[in-house]
Amino acid sequence: MKNSYIGILDSGIGGLTIVKSLKKASPTLPIIYFGDTANLPYGDKIPTQIYNRVKKIIRFLHKKKCNTILIACFTASSLLDEAIYNYCSKNNIQLYDMITPLYPYIIASKKKKIGMIGTTLTITKNILAQKLSAINSTKQIATLATPQLATIIEQGKHSKKILTNYLTHKNLKNIEALILGCTHYHLISKKIATYYPKNFPVVETTNLVVEQILKQKQKKLIQNNIADQYIFSEHTTHLAYQVDKVLAKNTNINIYHL
Repeated sequence: MKNSYIGILDSGIGGLTIVKSLKKASPTLPIIYFGDTANLPYGDKIPTQIYNRVKKIIRFLHKKKCNTILIACFTASSLLDEAIYNYCSKNNIQLYDMITPLYPYIIASKKKKIGMIGTTLTITKNILAQKLSAINSTKQIATLATPQLATIIEQGKHSKKILTNYLTHKNLKNIEALILGCTHYHLISKKIATYYPKNFPVVETTNLVVEQILKQKQKKLIQNNIADQYIFSEHTTHLAYQVDKVLAKNTNINIYHL
């Protein structure tokens, strides 16, 4: 396990919220981050296109000595299948996603009607509701596709009108909690929380998945002072500014056209 990295895959900068939380909890964990900015956003792409990108990036991260890989994207997490898990198992890669940590949280919650916003593909696939239905859960997941949010967040923009139209939509009426089904949304979680009463649960899966990784891998991960790597498939406007804004430091960015 010497010099083994945690690989984190996302369509852009949203997954950096995971990096921030991981580094806060364990500063010496070595990380390689891959943001597929050349194909942002994933949510409006053809599923097979995203699936093939995910497989390619997982192989890339494995070659970079990542034995733990997190799919820090709900859209990509919705497309994981047996072939990907078999590849990871064969190569001793521990694979994590953004949806699995939500199951125990929802089942343990006393909330009956929980809202979830995400990209069009994430909401269309609705893996979370399918899994809950399979175990005869009485929880109701009220979903709403919010396709414009990831793009404007990636660009460092904010539209109160767009956000208001989404969060006041009839699909989310009478919800008792809201799941942010896209890591990009975690970057504006405080703005989203202002639309709800105090103590209303706005669920950032970032915290849940970080807890899962640290709990299951803490004893196996080698903690070194190896330099983290931040790789993106295309340089976009304001990319460096956005990365530094999330991580609160001057970050060395590499562009690799995978």
